[in-house]
Amino acid sequence: MAALKLSKSDLINTLTADEELSGLTKKEIKMVVDKVFLILGAVIVAGGVATIQGFGRLFTRVAKAKSFKKIISGEIVEVGERNLPKMKFSKSLVNRVKGLI
Repeated sequence: MAALKLSKSDLINTLTADEELSGLTKKEIKMVVDKVFLILGAVIVAGGVATIQGFGRLFTRVAKAKSFKKIISGEIVEVGERNLPKMKFSKSLVNRVKGLI
C-alpha cells in the first residue's frame, strides 16, 4: 500500500472541498488552519498540554542534561537540559490504525 501524505495545503484544499464548509472561502479556511496551528504551538511552547479528543495530546518533555564524545575530534560536548515537543496518540486512534475498530 502506498503511503498517503497530507500537507498543510492538502488539508486546506480538503476542507475547502467539504460541502459542510461551503460557506467559507479557501482564504478563510487557511486563516482558521493557520490559527489552530499557531494556538497549538503557543500552548506547547508555554509548557502546556493540548488535548484533541480522539486524536491525542501534544506536550513537552524535559530531556536530561548529558554529555557525548565527538568521534573525530574526541572532544567532550555538554548538552544542557532542554524541552522537547512530544505527542501521544489517543487509544481510539491507535486502535483504528491497528484495525481493531
